[in-house]
Amino acid sequence: MPEDPHRSNALNEHPPIPALRPGSRVGTPYPDTGPGACGRCAVRCERVVYPSGCQESGCPRLYTYERDGRQVMGCLDKVFWAEIDVERFRALQRTRAGFGGLRVWREPTAACQCAIEQPFAHRPHGPCVNPGFLDGSPAVAASD
Repeated sequence: MPEDPHRSNALNEHPPIPALRPGSRVGTPYPDTGPGACGRCAVRCERVVYPSGCQESGCPRLYTYERDGRQVMGCLDKVFWAEIDVERFRALQRTRAGFGGLRVWREPTAACQCAIEQPFAHRPHGPCVNPGFLDGSPAVAASD
């Protein structure tokens, strides 16, 4: 059967999204281990950083620039990976829930406002097997 030249082949138009490092989930910049995740049990705790804290404290590592006519902000140290649209960030900050936290990508500085999120904390899973992660100790944050 001859190919229709007007028909798009979506599979060939975009290259596949590769994993960024061995062991990471495909299509995400977040590794399964590192300062932002603990995978030693079924709970999968994550350390998050709040960009609102960066802005409130006047962190010198927070940058802004204009991209496609919009202001964008991010972290020079890549404590959080994402670059955030400033207008949308401010709109979310005005809501009751606020912007929220982003998963830690690199080790946070002392000025970073961080927290630990336990996505399945309501399930009976026993005591934490990595209490150093919950305390924020960088030496035991990565899963084995």
